Amino acid sequence: MTVTDRELVIQEFDNARYPSGGSTLGESWLGIYQTLMWYEGPLLHIKESNDLRKSKRWQEAARKAELYISNALGIAPAELPVLVDRMMKLPRWSQVEQRNNPLGNGLRTLVGEVLRRWGDTRFDYRQEERTVLWFPGIQMPGRSADPKIDVLAVRDQPKAVISCKWSYRHDRISDVTNECQEYKAAAMKRQNMGLKYYLVTNEFDGQRLDKVLNQPCVDALVHIHLPLALHLLDGGTLLMHAGRGDRRLLDMAEFVAMTSEW
Repeated sequence: MTVTDRELVIQEFDNARYPSGGSTLGESWLGIYQTLMWYEGPLLHIKESNDLRKSKRWQEAARKAELYISNALGIAPAELPVLVDRMMKLPRWSQVEQRNNPLGNGLRTLVGEVLRRWGDTRFDYRQEERTVLWFPGIQMPGRSADPKIDVLAVRDQPKAVISCKWSYRHDRISDVTNECQEYKAAAMKRQNMGLKYYLVTNEFDGQRLDKVLNQPCVDALVHIHLPLALHLLDGGTLLMHAGRGDRRLLDMAEFVAMTSEW
């Protein structure tokens, strides 16, 4: 029997190391990191390669991230490289030179799976749904002729569009805003006034995260593990958002639990 890419990714997620003995919502971030995160030379990849090579600040942040994750797993930092990058080490992807597409697909798969397992069961969490099937006539500038939604939460009608981006360049942040506005405008035409739009990411650049939070269209910025992102930041408005309990800045576990309020 042929094993699908989705099944392969979820299998690696389930077979990852968990201190509690098995995947739970609270430890799901550890499974995602072990499945998708990787090393850039001696450093954990938390930023673009050039920054890791040239910036002492990002090199130190990578070492802090390595120690943080290792402590959460109960292992020595030297053991972490063996545990991460589980997906790309599989024969299915081991010869792929560019990891961007597999990485994006892996993140979408795991975000959808975490929602399916621990999110509100009233919703159907669908992946890669054709946009035009739910929002006829929608225009997505700069997207493919047949764009797809990463994860769509449906209960009779669409309730939430969930965009999944492992990281994003500073010059592509406007894409998030444009996408959000198009979805909500199309939803209003269908009298679906309550459509929500979320961005799930593992971006660690505080300025980039701040820019998304400054987009009023986006209902919330969701980080795979917000405590780590805050741990690596020296300051900035992101810490201010977190300090006042802003519900537009969420850890993924908080976000999944919040689906019961939709």
